[in-house]
Amino acid sequence: METLMKKAKDMIEKLDFNGCIELFNQLPSGHPMIDLVFDRMESLDPERFEEWL
Repeated sequence: METLMKKAKDMIEKLDFNGCIELFNQLPSGHPMIDLVFDRMESLDPERFEEWL
């Protein structure tokens, strides 16, 4: 499972803000990758992330 999360993190690190939104919309509620997506979005644009929430 650790290997899968590492691959997921590497993939998410390549996404732009809009790509993160698209991925988030495809994930089921409570999916463990949501935290990684949120971290990426916040690192890219904290103000936009706060507005988006």
